[in-house]
Amino acid sequence: MRALTYVLVVFTTVFIAMISSQVHAAIEVVEFETQRQEQQYKEVIDELRCVVCQNQNLADSDAPLAKDLREITADMVRRNQSKEQIKAFMVQRYGEFVLYRPPLNAANSLLWFGPFILLFVILILAVRFIANRQQQDHQGNNEDPHITEARREEIRALLQNDQSSNSSNEANTDA
Repeated sequence: MRALTYVLVVFTTVFIAMISSQVHAAIEVVEFETQRQEQQYKEVIDELRCVVCQNQNLADSDAPLAKDLREITADMVRRNQSKEQIKAFMVQRYGEFVLYRPPLNAANSLLWFGPFILLFVILILAVRFIANRQQQDHQGNNEDPHITEARREEIRALLQNDQSSNSSNEANTDA
């Protein structure tokens, strides 16, 4: 009984700690001299990927590195650097992975065109498979290639005997 009480106390404490950390998350307030700077800041942090979270942009990430990158971005915007300059700085520091929309170049052309090439190859293979299947059906190649000609003759004879016995049975029932 004591063990159960201990587990419940620990679980409750951990649960409350998790909830309180979520509720008390800080809201960043970044101030700029002009509206244009604020707009540029928002655009840049929306276009840059958090290198820790990988599937979030800097604006949505709560990672400490994302917070640092937002501060660096805000400082660069305040110094009137362009979006391109800020992105170039981030790419130089973290690689093209930091960009949500990497530029089209030879190094990442497979990333851009790979899915379309794969889809095209699959489409061609599917069309060829269907065409070959239809061609075989029209040519009458539905027979099993593992059956020998002798076995086919036996099957034909059995079918003929079955048909003749059925017709004689029908004649006897009519009489």
